[in-house]
This record gives sequence, structure tokens and C-alpha cells, in this order.
Amino acid sequence: MGKKQLFFVAAALAVAVLAAGCDMGVVMGSRSVGVRSGEFVYSEGYMVSTYNDDFDRVWKAVEAVYREMKAQRLEQEKKIGKGKMVGFVLDEKLTVKIEFKAKDQTEVAVLVGLGGNNIAAHLIHEKIAQELSKDR
Repeated sequence: MGKKQLFFVAAALAVAVLAAGCDMGVVMGSRSVGVRSGEFVYSEGYMVSTYNDDFDRVWKAVEAVYREMKAQRLEQEKKIGKGKMVGFVLDEKLTVKIEFKAKDQTEVAVLVGLGGNNIAAHLIHEKIAQELSKDR
């Protein structure tokens, strides 16, 4: 099999896997990225998702989640169009980065612990989504 044929077979397999909605991950050097059913992207331990809401509303929802979880030693850093919150929940470090992407689109990246706990990060994203669904 020639190089061109091998390339097309590999490309076709990649498209088939992506179209099927399977989980997928790629490691390049020291960085890793994964996609899970089109909902979340994992990057360097962070679970990233985009919410169809404005930055300020998402920021308030994340603050409410930190309060609900009784976070200790909460630090907030808010700039124009992006911000970061760091706190400790049950002695586990919780980092949330929030970034404006477009009008009514805000990206939220959640890191639980040092290397990333995907189950806990998914729970945090669910809590953010619940907060955003209130008062609608």
C-alpha cells in the first residue's frame, strides 16, 4: 500500500471515529487534548466547555457554585473578557478559568486537583449549567 493510500485510509478512519461521537484523545509532546461526545474538550487536565451565555452571567454562576460547595481560600482575578477563580473544596484545589468567546458564548475550563479529576470537573460543569438554567 502506497503512502497516499495509507493516508486516505487513516483520514477515513479518523472521520468515521469523529462522526460516531466516540471519545478521542491526542497526546503531542507534553500536551494532551481529548474530546468527549462533542460536549467537552480536555486540555492539560482542564475540562473545557462553552456556554451560550454572556461572560458576566457565567461568572456569577461560577461564584454561586463555589459558594454552594463552601470553597475555602477563594481567590478571584477578573479582567476584561476573562477571569480565574481558585479555591479549595474538601482540601482539593478547584481552578476555574472563564473566557469571553463571542456575544453570548463563554468558555469555562475546570481543573480539579493537580492533574485533573474528570469526574469532579464534570460535576462542576453540571452545577454551572444548573445555575445558568435558573431564572430563565
